[in-house]
Amino acid sequence: MKVAREIAFEDAIEASLLGPGCHARGLHTNYDPAVALDSAELFTFIGVTQADAWEQVVERYGGDPDVAQRRFVGGLAGGLLPSPTAVVVLTGAVALHRVAFGLALVVAFSVGLATALTAVGALALTARDATTRRLHGRLAAALPVLSAAGIIAVGTFLTARAALAF
Repeated sequence: MKVAREIAFEDAIEASLLGPGCHARGLHTNYDPAVALDSAELFTFIGVTQADAWEQVVERYGGDPDVAQRRFVGGLAGGLLPSPTAVVVLTGAVALHRVAFGLALVVAFSVGLATALTAVGALALTARDATTRRLHGRLAAALPVLSAAGIIAVGTFLTARAALAF
């Protein structure tokens, strides 16, 4: 049986991401795990692609680029921009000088996501209540455990299948 090591999996992912035409390796000293961001790379990108817009942001923070960068990263880390998709949409909108359109897209995306998650939650609660009314005793008490066991079994199967692929 082939033994898979986590490092082999990590190396395969890294090789795929760093392949020709893909991402470049950054410096680990620039990576801030608290915000999961390489801020040096981010601000280099913003400076190259959106210099005028970034200058306006810096002016809003008293002309100090360090303060503007800290506030911008704080906004990203604090959830001001809810997802990587929102960051991409807003970055593209700023580059095209269509900020209002970008904000409208992010708001629509967020409302749609919130609606879908609320509907799934309501459906799950309704299904739970219907199941509880129909099942009594031991079976009703065992159902959450059986459900968890099923999820663990599927997860174990998928993990083993992925590990055997290496």
